[in-house]
Amino acid sequence: MKLKTAMGLIVAMLATSSITLHAQEVTNTSFKTAEGDRILRLETVLKCSLDEAWELFATNDGLRTWLAPVVEVDFSNGGRWIASYDKTKKIEDPGNIVNEIVCIVPKEMYVLRVRQVPDNFPFDEKKMYEGRSVMQFEKLGKKRTKLTLTGTGFGEGREWDKLYNFGLRANKFTFLELHKRIENGPVDWDAEDQEEFTP
Repeated sequence: MKLKTAMGLIVAMLATSSITLHAQEVTNTSFKTAEGDRILRLETVLKCSLDEAWELFATNDGLRTWLAPVVEVDFSNGGRWIASYDKTKKIEDPGNIVNEIVCIVPKEMYVLRVRQVPDNFPFDEKKMYEGRSVMQFEKLGKKRTKLTLTGTGFGEGREWDKLYNFGLRANKFTFLELHKRIENGPVDWDAEDQEEFTP
């Protein structure tokens, strides 16, 4: 099964690491709190303005240029974020990815929580509903924006470990896809050579 993931759909934690692709770095600064809670944190710097970065996440047109061919987002407090990586799907079809937008501070941050996972999701979907993902945007310059993804809500044990290991890789892949979008322009969803994330 091949599967990409939406930002914040899945969160994960491993030892601190970083990967580079297209001269862009995604850094894992995950940690444990003093109480022992596991916190995922991935950071990257985009070569675009804060306004451009926000547009890529907060609008249907922006999201369709890089995240998925089928997207509908009601970017408001309590709104829904629906996506499918199958271009033949429709928004109302069962089995799409559905996130709830818990809260928003425009051009600063938003919080997501998973409401529905895609068909044939290979992990314990009930665990998905316990997490929260926070996306933060920070203007560093006219054409530089820092993006930070923070995930919470992890338990302990083998199933949790499998889920967050998958999530770490998936979210790094998604960050790198975003860099490619900024560097190369919108994705051609009809192309046969689209790179896929494999769980």
